[in-house]
Amino acid sequence: MRTSGIRQAHRSGHSPNVVELTRDERREFHIGWRRGPEDAVVDDNWHAIITGHYNWPRATKVLESSCALAEPRKLYQRFLDALTWYGDGVSDETYAGKLVKFVAALERITVTSGEKAGYNKVARRAAILASDRTEEGWRKYFRATQAVHSWRSNLMHGSGSPFDRSVPRHAANAEHISRRSLFRYLDLIRKLPADPRSDENWLATQYGRLESAYPKS
Repeated sequence: MRTSGIRQAHRSGHSPNVVELTRDERREFHIGWRRGPEDAVVDDNWHAIITGHYNWPRATKVLESSCALAEPRKLYQRFLDALTWYGDGVSDETYAGKLVKFVAALERITVTSGEKAGYNKVARRAAILASDRTEEGWRKYFRATQAVHSWRSNLMHGSGSPFDRSVPRHAANAEHISRRSLFRYLDLIRKLPADPRSDENWLATQYGRLESAYPKS
């Protein structure tokens, strides 16, 4: 089944050139040309699969908060911001752009107010969110996140080329890590403190508690 307007994050962002040969009701042929992303190929029950995800109700609640008259809670806004970065990364037509935006999504949900976005901090917390919570799994994601964060810095500060052959691989890894982390972040914020003013301190405390279970980097 093909769906129009739906993109899959693991697909390349490059828009293909499409040439079409059509015939009208008068049996005359026409040649058309367009440039745009291909429609995604999905299962017939794709909507049921998405809405059946265990985090769907929580994600819906956060998204609905963005439509309310009052501002969303800070930790909800973090998810919305990170989701925006992630969506921009999916739509970007360059691998370098994807890498930068997926890492920005990770930073938005792992670095609390007043903290510096050091790549070890981001890597430690993203690994906690993305892994299966075993030490082996944590180490795997920690190393992978260090690599993508380091390459993002290389691109932003001029020491790395956007045309380097390793960039597509790092972009794919960054997409995978950020997608898993976004889902797990929703788990993390499922029980927020009663006072919204303490959201940022609460999040820092939660990360500190989780980090204490893993080796110091």
